[in-house]
Amino acid sequence: MTFRKPGQKIGFLGGGQLARMMALRAHELGLEVHILCESAEEPAVQVSSHWHQGHPENISDLEKFLKVVDVATCESEFYRGHLLRQASDTTGISLFPSPEIIQELQDRWTQKNSFLDSDLPTAPFLQINDEGDFERACENFKHKVVFKKRHGGYDGYGTFILRSKKEKAKVHDLLKKNNYNVIAEAFVSFDRELACTFVRDQHKNIFVFPLVETRQTDSRCDWVTGPARHPAWAKMKSQIEKWLHKKNYVGAIAFEFFGVEKKILINESAPRVHNSGHYSQQALEHDQFKLHVCAVAGLALPEENHLLSPAFVMVNLLGQSDQPLQFPVKLKGHLHWYGKEKNRRGRKMGHLNFLGKDSKTLLKMALQERKRIKL
Repeated sequence: MTFRKPGQKIGFLGGGQLARMMALRAHELGLEVHILCESAEEPAVQVSSHWHQGHPENISDLEKFLKVVDVATCESEFYRGHLLRQASDTTGISLFPSPEIIQELQDRWTQKNSFLDSDLPTAPFLQINDEGDFERACENFKHKVVFKKRHGGYDGYGTFILRSKKEKAKVHDLLKKNNYNVIAEAFVSFDRELACTFVRDQHKNIFVFPLVETRQTDSRCDWVTGPARHPAWAKMKSQIEKWLHKKNYVGAIAFEFFGVEKKILINESAPRVHNSGHYSQQALEHDQFKLHVCAVAGLALPEENHLLSPAFVMVNLLGQSDQPLQFPVKLKGHLHWYGKEKNRRGRKMGHLNFLGKDSKTLLKMALQERKRIKL
């Protein structure tokens, strides 16, 4: 691929591990990396000499930051879209994905309606604003319902599951304490969970990463294996590509799916690089972080991006205590460490990537290796 630099200074809103991994790839592409976040201890700040102290939801900090870069992107979809648009308009600096698409997808209600408008299959859903809406959802979905916060939910936070009529009062009390403002989805009895990352550049090129199978533990991604196959994937892939063109989307976007017999349903989407795509750092010639940076900076995506192994596995390293992690000698796999100063239970501290010939054998080995690490 040919590198040109319409955006020599690239800004990342947020300083976590996703910004860190994007920043490392931006350096390789010859771009000057700038980070906007509150603390100098954040993972991304450790790999950039241009740290700007501030918060991406403070309009003054945001506008000041955009004035020193040529283009910017977010590591989180939860920054308020209208502030991003205001700052972009004031400074004349482009943000990718666009503030409009971020605002649409950060709200689960408008996200689901966007899919529905484009005939992308997803579970039936309702908007819940009060007790009457709650009662209708329970009746319509036969007391098997997943309630999700419209804004800010991730890794299971803000998700309330009703599995039977016996749990109705308890779930209702939780929703009432949170002032409702959720969506209700019909509970899906899926065979497996799947995911895929797409990247679309400013030249309308799209690269689709391999479909993968994911496993969630306590609502957090535990492991990813692939490549996965599903009879409905070709149609779903084509539909999503049409949706990306319709939205004039630029950057990486991850979709999580439910595999239900011969059907695939979209669970949710995140307009950014994603945990389910971390395997790409070893499994492909060009990973999700590099392609996202290329798309944002105005570079064309590579013409080819081959898989480097018949199978791959990624396992997350989640903290289990507040003690420092301890690694064994001769740890197998490729370690990606996020540089977080403090360990705590449930915190994403890093991940391990493995390549091999068979995903089942590889997963067994990966889980065994993870047990050797004192988390």
